[in-house]
Amino acid sequence: MKIVSLKAAAIALCVSAAAHTGIAVGHGVNGSLGKKRTATDVYQVTCSDEEGGTTPSYRLMTKVRDNKPKRRPRVSVWTIKDGTATKTTDANGDGNARYSAETHNNNGSGVYVMKVTKSRRGAENYSVQFHCEGPPSSGFIHTGTDIIRTQNQ
Repeated sequence: MKIVSLKAAAIALCVSAAAHTGIAVGHGVNGSLGKKRTATDVYQVTCSDEEGGTTPSYRLMTKVRDNKPKRRPRVSVWTIKDGTATKTTDANGDGNARYSAETHNNNGSGVYVMKVTKSRRGAENYSVQFHCEGPPSSGFIHTGTDIIRTQNQ
């Protein structure tokens, strides 16, 4: 008879529940944009094969949250790769816990440019969640994801 600890059973149950509800572990960056309307933070996100596995990257998922202070500009995140750009904007209002809708740029492994912008003048703080995912046949499994900031405004 195999004895399973209560802690191990609870962890297994949580992992199983997360897998069935679409909850995924990802990456995040917090930043701020200066007062100029054109202030933009730029990152390079590299998507690679599943760490320790063979699943290739299929897409980059991003979503953004406009953090306090409460100001008028809306914050957006863009992803660009191989001539394809995607954008999502936090239209939920400043300073709450909700992120924008997810957006997916389906251009496989390699380097994506991720830009955080705003709609008008005024300093803003933001949080971006992102992660690279495998193809539909993998259940969009999390794949290798690395980031470098290349511009901070």
